[in-house]
Amino acid sequence: MNSKPGTSMKENIRIMNQLSEKLEQIPEVDYTAGIAGWSFSGLGPSMGMFFLTLSDWEEDKERVSL
Repeated sequence: MNSKPGTSMKENIRIMNQLSEKLEQIPEVDYTAGIAGWSFSGLGPSMGMFFLTLSDWEEDKERVSL
């Protein structure tokens, strides 16, 4: 994720915490980890990245109608 250029690290962490709370509400997401200040597109206080672990597909197939 990239917030507006010039966003402070403190504000970026606040935004990432809000996003983390939303991600944790998704039943198919088992685990989230966020890194503020770094992303695949570069480094800086306005950058961030999340890693997600999804639940087992066998469990998800029961929740999702295909």
